[in-house]
Amino acid sequence: MKKRVFVLFLALVMVFGLCINAMAAARATRISPKLSFNGKTANCSVTVVKTGKLDVTLELRNGSELVDSWNETGTNYLTVSGSHAAVSGATYTLTAHGTAGGSSFKESVTGTCP
Repeated sequence: MKKRVFVLFLALVMVFGLCINAMAAARATRISPKLSFNGKTANCSVTVVKTGKLDVTLELRNGSELVDSWNETGTNYLTVSGSHAAVSGATYTLTAHGTAGGSSFKESVTGTCP
């Protein structure tokens, strides 16, 4: 009898722990900038998931030169995207920055136009 109670208690602790982890994952900030090329066009996007207000700017740079930028505001889930003509062989950096749920963020990805 004591063994069954102990096993039941452990099972409840494990289920409770999984629920807490799932709730923490739901509140975590997810930022996914993407840079791809279709011929000589740079396709840029970022998706930001965070509970609360989102203010996102997406910047495309060739070296230190700002080539283009896009910005959006929203709540909880936001996708910002745009495209720009690219130079073959040039390396571009796409940076997403702003605030998500009151916290600042900055994420970058780099790619070279074929």
